[in-house]
Amino acid sequence: MTGIETIAIVGAVASAAAGAASAISAGNQRAAQAKMQSQATAYNAAQQRTQAEVQMSNAEAEASRGEDLTRRRMATAANAMGASGVQAGGGSGLDLMADLAAEGALDAEITRWRGRQGAISSERQAQALDWQSGIQGAQAKAEKQAGNMQAATTLLTQGARIYGGAL
Repeated sequence: MTGIETIAIVGAVASAAAGAASAISAGNQRAAQAKMQSQATAYNAAQQRTQAEVQMSNAEAEASRGEDLTRRRMATAANAMGASGVQAGGGSGLDLMADLAAEGALDAEITRWRGRQGAISSERQAQALDWQSGIQGAQAKAEKQAGNMQAATTLLTQGARIYGGAL
């Protein structure tokens, strides 16, 4: 083997090594990017879960305020009926109290239902984000493997070229 052939072989080996290193580096960069996306998506899922809890808490607080308001309305109505001489225990007075209680209870339940629906929607979004985060995590692993496979392919191809040319 002449000096020129040796230099050519060393150059080809160096080129193969550089190509392999480049492939590994590119795969690692793509994997890191996919991993960061996965982590960001997982964070967004956690935020959606927090939002669901906040919606439920807000709905419960609003329903409690509504129930308090209903009690005050019923007390005001009972006082007004008493002042006017109407008996709150029967007839139209009882009907009025029953209507106020029913409306208040219905308003409270509607408020709670809306809170539950908002929380369910947020939880579903969180589940979708969890799924997406899992996909992105798998993509990160695949990108790393792809970089390693590209490096191996580069080394094997260059090795075959060197071997084929050296014979």
